[in-house]
Amino acid sequence: MEDDRQMDLALWRYGIISPLLHRDANDLQLREMLTVVSESRYIHPYDGRYLTISAEAIRKWLYRFNHGGLKALCDKKRSDKGTHDVPAFIADKMVELRIAHP
Repeated sequence: MEDDRQMDLALWRYGIISPLLHRDANDLQLREMLTVVSESRYIHPYDGRYLTISAEAIRKWLYRFNHGGLKALCDKKRSDKGTHDVPAFIADKMVELRIAHP
């Protein structure tokens, strides 16, 4: 299920960067096309909201695709996720402070 969502996201990102990948000599320069693509509005595949995407994010997706293909456009799980625990005495103190200062 999660893999399907990741692949949907990768395909959505590919659809956004595809005009940059399939340019010919008569098209705008990459920098100009990147500006045009970043000024467009897109519908997010998960929640249907409209959004714009920064040129920097699109540039990163383009780089990731060129160096790793479609799979590289999927989000990666953080390598440090779930490896850090807050000690109990610190968690207790945080709860006390939150109660004292809502």
